[in-house]
Amino acid sequence: MQSLRARLALWAIPALALWASQGFASPDFIKVNTNVYTEQWVVGADGKRRVQRVPAANVRSGSEVIYEVGYSNTGPQPMQVVITNPLPADLVYQSYAARSVGAQLEVSVDGGVSFAPLTTQVVRGLDGQTRPATAADITHVRWKTARPIRPGEAGYVSLRAKVK
Repeated sequence: MQSLRARLALWAIPALALWASQGFASPDFIKVNTNVYTEQWVVGADGKRRVQRVPAANVRSGSEVIYEVGYSNTGPQPMQVVITNPLPADLVYQSYAARSVGAQLEVSVDGGVSFAPLTTQVVRGLDGQTRPATAADITHVRWKTARPIRPGEAGYVSLRAKVK
C-alpha cells in the first residue's frame, strides 16, 4: 500500500490547462511549483511564540496540511491558467481556508467530471436521495485565473486539508 506521504507528494503534481490569446498555449511557458506544509508553534529569538510553516513530513490522522501551488508565466504572451488537482481520499478539504487571490476556486464531487462552487453541488446517497455536498465529498479542486497572466507575472493558490 502506498504511504500517505507518497500520496501527498503525488497530489503535488497538478494538471494544467493553458489558453493564450491565439488558442492553446504551451505548458512549457507556465512554471508550476507545489509545496506541502504543516504548521507548528515555534519560539523566535525575541522569545515570542508564532506559527511557522514547515515541509509536511510526519503527518498523522487529524493533522492539517497546506498545499501551495505557485505558477509563473515565462512565455511571450498572456495565458489563462487552470490548475486541477485530485484530492487524495486520505484528505478532507477544509472549506474555510482556501486562498485563491486572482483565481476562482471550484470543486468536483463527481471524480472531476464537473466543477462548481461547493455551495451549489449535490450528491446522491446510497439510498438514492440527493443532499447538499459537503467538504468530505470533494474529489478534485480547480483554480482558474480570473484573467490571463501576463508574461513575467506569477501567483499562487493554496488550500488546507485534514488527514482522515
